[in-house]
Formats: sequence, structure tokens, C-alpha cells
Amino acid sequence: MRGPKFYPAQSIELLTGKQVVALDAAKKRVRLADGEVIAFDKALIATGGSPRPLSIPGGTGDGCLALRTTADARAILAAAVQSKKVAIIGAGFIGLELATSLQDRGLEVTVIAPEALPLARVFGDRIGAKIKAMHESRGVRMLMGTAVQGIGGGMGAKVITISGSKVEADFVVAGLGIQPRIGFLDGSGIVENGAVPVDERMQTRVPGIFAAGDIAALPDLDTGRRRVEHWVAAERQGQRAARCMMDAEPGVMEVDVFWTKQAGASLKYVGHAAEFDQIAYRGVVEEGTFLAGYYRKGALLAAATIGMPLDLVAMERLLKYKAAPTAAQFTDGGFDLLSAARKVPAAGP
Repeated sequence: MRGPKFYPAQSIELLTGKQVVALDAAKKRVRLADGEVIAFDKALIATGGSPRPLSIPGGTGDGCLALRTTADARAILAAAVQSKKVAIIGAGFIGLELATSLQDRGLEVTVIAPEALPLARVFGDRIGAKIKAMHESRGVRMLMGTAVQGIGGGMGAKVITISGSKVEADFVVAGLGIQPRIGFLDGSGIVENGAVPVDERMQTRVPGIFAAGDIAALPDLDTGRRRVEHWVAAERQGQRAARCMMDAEPGVMEVDVFWTKQAGASLKYVGHAAEFDQIAYRGVVEEGTFLAGYYRKGALLAAATIGMPLDLVAMERLLKYKAAPTAAQFTDGGFDLLSAARKVPAAGP
């Protein structure tokens, strides 16, 4: 992301084409694939994730692609140029964003997923239904509530078999989420439940070793631990880890933020609600302008919007400083969220 002159000017030694294959947490050193050993005083692990594989018959064929790297993106673009139809397996963020992009390029797009509504686990059924309708209004075929059993044929003659029915496609893209890249940490003692638990300073259970991004499992008052697979979170976590590695005060923990472009609309989200038992609304979801608040046991955990970005900024501040409105206040049009956010001191209420 920077030119070759940047790193030496900042006294940074950048080693490219190298792979870490083992971490010795006790002795604070890493071993590279070529046998070289590098010692450290402090380390930040930010190895991200890898796409979950399409583990079905035919799922590793030439016409089956994924989207994670620049090379992946180029492969999808190359396939799109010579194709008319694409099937996207998975109705998560990557799959749906890609559906919009490829539909804009003139391809016939079919999205296939086992859940009844896209992204309903994150946003709830009402917004999930709106997202589905938005994509369908642009010509995307949303084949929901069915599982993919296998893929037959090669590039240019792809057929996806779904519970007895068939979908023709020139190529397939799988968007099934990611797996944290932590294989090299086997035996290090810092991995738990498939991730690297950290404290609010982004430090692992071994002093001096920090983690950020897709692999990091942060403390969460509601669920115990949470991982956040969005780039704004990774960026902020990296900055927080850097401050703590330099023994600087990191400040109040940032609220998670992400956004996604769905069928031409910008859907934004703040907070983290792994589970919720109530959704409060402002605006009208079906009309495409709304703010939703996600509550669990009466406490606001997150908020999402299309078309009300300033209100979401207010919600981010209110969540950050633990001054979130009640569900009754949230649904009360007379309760001014922006005014409430301005009144919150930086140190919190």
C-alpha cells in the first residue's frame, strides 16, 4: 500500500516473499519457511483469513472461484468478460456485493443460499426481506432456502444441482465466509476456539504479543468474545495495538463499524449484536429509509441504517460512551438522537 521508499524512510525493515511457519511465544521468536529465525521484543499478529472452501463434488473445478485477493478479483473479472451467467453460492456480504457488481456488468446472476432471507441473522427478517427485494428488483435471481449438492461440468458449461433442481452458469463464485489464518500458531498457546483471544489492549495471553483483525477475539460483555471480519475494525484494532505496543494510552475502545453496498444502496452498521431479542425502528424499512436499533435484554447493542447516516453517527457516539437510548426513546420521533449525542461528554456519562 506504500511505495518501496516509504518503509526505509520510516526505519521499517519490510520482508516480502517470506512466510512465518511457527511462533515460539515463550522465547519470543518466529521461524520462517526457509529456516530463518527472527527474535522480537513485541509482535503483532495480523494474518487475516482465508475463504472457506466449497466442500461439495465439483467445488474445486476451474470454474469455481472465490473473492479475497487481488488475484481472485482479476480471475472473476476475466471470467465475467467471457460469460453471460454466474451463480453465487452464499448470500453474505461478499456474495451480495459481488451479485450487484456482476449484474451491473450485464451478467445474469443467481444467488443460492440455504437461509430463507439474506443477512437476516445480522439485520433481522424485515431488513433481510428488503435486501432480497432490492436485489430482485435489479434482476438478480435470489434462490433462497436451498443447499448446493454438487457442481458438474467445466468452465463455460457449469451446472449447479440444488435439491433436485439445476441452475446453469458459466462460472461459480463461492462466498461462504472466512477462516482465521492461524495454522502457524499451533503449539503457541495463544489460540482458543479457532481464534486468538486478546484483551482491550489487543494483547494476547502472552505479554508482548498482540493480535488484530480477523484472527482477534475481543472481549464482549454480551457474548464473552467476538471476532469482527470488517476492514474498518481491522484498521482500528491495528492502530490500537500499535499505541499499546508503544506503551501509550489507547483511549476508549472504538465501536465496531462497517458498511456494505447492497443493490445500489449503502447499508451502514455500528456496534455488535451477535444475538438480539428486539428491533426498534425509525423510518420505514420497506420504503428504503430507516434506522434500526438492536436490543438484547433491554440494552442497545447495535444500530443499522439506509438513508439516515447522521443518526447512525449519533448512535455510534452514544454506544461508545454507554449512553444509548432505550427502545422507547429510539422509536419516539420526538427524541432527538443528534442532540443526545452532543450532550455526551468524551469521558462518558
